[in-house]
Amino acid sequence: MDSSNTISTNQNFIQGQIIARLNLDFLPEADRIKLLDDMAEVINQRLLLKVLETLPKDKSDVLAKLLDEGTDDEVKIFMEKNVPDFLVILQTEIDAVSDEIAALVKGK
Repeated sequence: MDSSNTISTNQNFIQGQIIARLNLDFLPEADRIKLLDDMAEVINQRLLLKVLETLPKDKSDVLAKLLDEGTDDEVKIFMEKNVPDFLVILQTEIDAVSDEIAALVKGK
C-alpha cells in the first residue's frame, strides 16, 4: 500500500472540511478537484508524521509495515486501536493546512 493513500478512508471527510472552510465552490470543478487532491495528500503526509510521533517504536514499526504491505482496512483498524486521538490529530492537520492556504489566498 502506498503511504500517500494511507488515510484514504478519510479522503471525503478531508475534502468536505476543506471546501467548507475555504469556500471553494467558486473554482471550476477541475481546479477544485486538483486543489483538494493536493491538499489531502499534504494532510495525509502530515497526519502520518504526527501519528508516528505519538506511537512507541514497536507500534511505529508495525504501522510502517502495514503501510508498505497492508490494506487500507488494516491501517484503519490499527489507527482505531492504537491512536485514540486520531480524529483530533486529523482535524488539527485539516485546520492547519486550510489556514495556511487561506493565508496565502489573502496575501495575494
